[in-house]
Parts: sequence; structure tokens; C-alpha cells
Amino acid sequence: MKNVKKLLALVLALALVFALTACGSEPKGNVTPSDNTTPSAAPEDDKTESTPEPADEPAPEEDVELGSMNGGVYKNDFVGISCTMDDNWTYYSEEEILALNGLVADSTNDEELAEQLRNSDSFYDMMAENGETMENVNVVLENLGLIYGNTMDASGYIDVALENLAPQMETMGMNVTTCEKVKFDFCGKETDGINIVSTMSVEGTEVEVFQRMACVKAGTYMCVITACSYFEDTTMDVLNLFSAA
Repeated sequence: MKNVKKLLALVLALALVFALTACGSEPKGNVTPSDNTTPSAAPEDDKTESTPEPADEPAPEEDVELGSMNGGVYKNDFVGISCTMDDNWTYYSEEEILALNGLVADSTNDEELAEQLRNSDSFYDMMAENGETMENVNVVLENLGLIYGNTMDASGYIDVALENLAPQMETMGMNVTTCEKVKFDFCGKETDGINIVSTMSVEGTEVEVFQRMACVKAGTYMCVITACSYFEDTTMDVLNLFSAA
């Protein structure tokens, strides 16, 4: 059973990373128009020449900060979240997180590793699993870039993500029955998220999988916190372990 839990945790996390790359699509939903519009040309019968004012420069991209883990506490000041877990929960080690991000700990120093993550399109910041209940949770940050980072909110991000999320999961052997945008309380605020119910065959056993994702905008990044449980839906119990930092 432990191997089944490990397999599901990794497969689901990887599926979500591939499915939630919203930047490659046109933004939909709640996207705020940019102020960087070019003034329209003067009418042909207007003989007065004028020089249009230059468009404002985009706001500089904020420097993302990685989260930290101390004992049973995970904290990310950049996103403004923290999480306290009991002894039943095990955080993935720094080496395991780096491996999920395609990096090797001994290939460079901590500062250079952090810089590589900041330059990534998306990266895992935390993953943990509960050996007692088989629940797991992960935190992924996606760099939306200067354009989408300044125009796309969590709701618009989810609209784009939903276009590809279910098909991506199904290509990885998951039968998705529910995949919908939802609102719920997360860290004391009403938060946009995604609720997913699916089934997956593991070693001949059909396993029901529940996932709930909270999407939190931080600067030009989208932070996606995904809770996952099996056989019964306890995802809100997992997300309630988080609080505002």
C-alpha cells in the first residue's frame, strides 16, 4: 500500500504541473486589460502632426522567494502562507524536491539552485504526505511572466487551466468524473480553486482520487496548493492545515 501511495502522489503531482501551464494560452476569464495601449492614429483629415506619448514600461517582475521548512512547519513569505503538520506527515526532503524540479543538489550551491528555480517556468516548493491517511499535498509556483503576471488573476488562470487539465490527467490513466472551478475559504479568504474527482487503476485496484487546488496570486506568480486524498474526500481538512503567514 505504501508503494501505491508513493506512485499516486508522484503521478498526480506531475500531471498537475504539466496541466497547469496557463501561460502558453490566450488569457480568458477575469483578465484585466493592460494600460500599455498605443494611441490610435490621427484621422486622415487631421493635418496636425502629433507625437504619441510612449507607453508605460511594464512593472518589474517581483523576485520570488522560496519557502522554508523548520520541523513540522512550512512557510513561504512571498506567497504569504504557512502550514503546520503533525508527526503523521512527512515533508519531502530538499533533494527529493530538487529531483522533482529536475535539479541535483550537489551540482551547485544553494544560492545558484535558488536562482535556477526562480528562472524556471514552474517549480515545486513543497510536497508532503501523511503515512496514516495516505493524504498528500504539494505547492507549485508558476511564473506567469510580465504580461500575464500583470493581467491574469486566479479566476482567469483557472479558466485557462481547465481547458487542458482533464485531458492531461486522462492521458496518465485517470478517469476524470468531475473537474470544476470552485470557491472556498483558504487561509481566511475566499479563494478560487479547482475541485477534481477521478478514478485510477493501481495494481488491479480501482482507486477513487479527490483533489482540491487553491490558486493564490503572488506578484507575477501563481501559487497552486493541491491537496489529494483517496477513497474519501478529506481535501479541505488538508488545506485547513494552512494559514496566512
